[in-house]
Parts: sequence; structure tokens; C-alpha cells
Amino acid sequence: MLHGVIDIGSNTIRLSVYQVADGKITRLLHKKESVGLASYIKDGVMSARGIDKACAVLREYKEILENFSITELHVFGTASLRNIYNTVEAVEEIRCRTGLCVDVISGRKEAIFDFVGATRSVGLSDGLLIDVGGGSSEFVVYREKKIVEVCSIPIGALNLYTEYVKGLFPTDKEKKTIRKRVVTELARYPSILGTYPVICGVGGTVRALLGLTNEYMGREETCREMTVRELKQAVKRLDGSDKERLDIIMETAPDRVRTMITGIVLWETLLKVFGAETVLVSTSGVREGYLYCKVVEAWDDV
Repeated sequence: MLHGVIDIGSNTIRLSVYQVADGKITRLLHKKESVGLASYIKDGVMSARGIDKACAVLREYKEILENFSITELHVFGTASLRNIYNTVEAVEEIRCRTGLCVDVISGRKEAIFDFVGATRSVGLSDGLLIDVGGGSSEFVVYREKKIVEVCSIPIGALNLYTEYVKGLFPTDKEKKTIRKRVVTELARYPSILGTYPVICGVGGTVRALLGLTNEYMGREETCREMTVRELKQAVKRLDGSDKERLDIIMETAPDRVRTMITGIVLWETLLKVFGAETVLVSTSGVREGYLYCKVVEAWDDV
């Protein structure tokens, strides 16, 4: 059976279509739109313009699914909708204007879905999983492929950019402020702190960093692993002028012009805090995990 999954994130809204058969899922189609919903949040409230942007993309996705006669549809929202005061109003507005009911998942559930999805593509039995999104970051400590600790912090590549960066790219002073904020947020969750030589990376931000690193190293796009040393070498390419920096980002991740540098600062801070040496980047994550838990395995407790 075909299932459509729509993920309303803080930076992008993504549509994936999967074939579900015999307990396995296969992705057949993937589409994304960079909407930047986190930038439409002011004083904790999603603006009418932000809701307009979301509805426009959702109507387009719904039309695609209807053209393929896909009736099994799952729509969920993450930090962009859960970390606002007008969540109920925004979700109701979306339902009235698109006919889509949005399941706003908690940070804890998002982390669990990340883990369930990622562990099916990354062969790690022990370690730390990190998903840096646009408006939040999720962490899962696991041993023998079982969850030990889970947490979600309300900072991501886009809302850090919106809050701290005044120009197109962060200054050295702004980078320092962002690093301090990340360390402060992590200190609230001592149960996840520790040394993790190998980290499982999930999400668009780390995939963009992997793409930057693979290009610098002259590797195939299918390479899913990078060392922290390789990442640092690749990032040095962005130390030039704003124009040189912009040109590189437009070549490797044009949809992340605003968030690429902030995402690098965030990820580099996390890797340093956790003493990481290597990052294995998963090809699957929250959408696959959501489908596994809600449809394939039908968990009652998520």
C-alpha cells in the first residue's frame, strides 16, 4: 500500500511517498520546499503570513497525492508548530484551509521517531543520535540498539539565525554567542552528556555538511561518513569573503543560504561537547520512524 507522509518542519516542509509491504517501507518519491516557518514566529506566535506559506505548500502536496490516488496520508508538525503559543489556532487554520489534520508531535516523540528511522540505515548498536533541525535539536543515547535517554532542546539552525544573526552570515561575535547558547541549553540535560566517539547524524543540516565535506574530499555523494577533522577542513573553505562563501553555499546547499553557517557553528559545538571523532549520517529519520511506529509496528505508546 502507498502512504504519503508530510513533515512540517521549521525550515522545510517535506513530502515523501512510501510503499509499505511485508513490514518494510520503500521511499518512492521525495519533495521539499524551503519555507522557513521559524522566521515567521515572533514573540512565540506564528504569524498569519507563516500560516499562509504553510497552507500553500500543503495544498500543493495534497494535490500531488490526490493525482496518484494516495489515500493513506500522515501529516505531522515538529518545532515550528509545537514551540508556539498559537499551536491550536494554527493547526485549526490549516485544517480549515487544506482539509489536512496535523499531528503536532512532542520533542520526545520526534527523537524516538528519529531513532527508529535511523537505526534501519545505520548499523550502530551504541552511541548518540543527534538531529539538528531548523527550530529544535533532538538527542537519543542508546545502548544495544535500545533507547537509554532522550531529550529535545528548542534551538536549531534557523531559529538561532533569526535570533542572533543581523546580517546574511554570523559575525565572530555572533558565533561566540550562539556557541554559548548551545552549551547552556545542553547543560540542562546532564543525563545525555558524555563522550561519544561516533555520532549518528540525522536531518537536513548534517546532510548539507556531509555534502560539503564529500565535495571537498572528492568523494561520491553516496558516502555517508565523515570525520570531524574532514569536516573542519571542508568548513575552512567558507572562511573567505561573503561572496566567496555565498558562491560555495549556492553550489552545495542553495536552500540553506541563511542557515548553513549557523548550522555549522551548532554542529561543531555539539561535536566538541561530546568529544566526537566521526559522524555517520543516516539516510532516513523522523518520517520513516513515524511511519514505522504508526503504521508498520502500530506502537500504542507514541
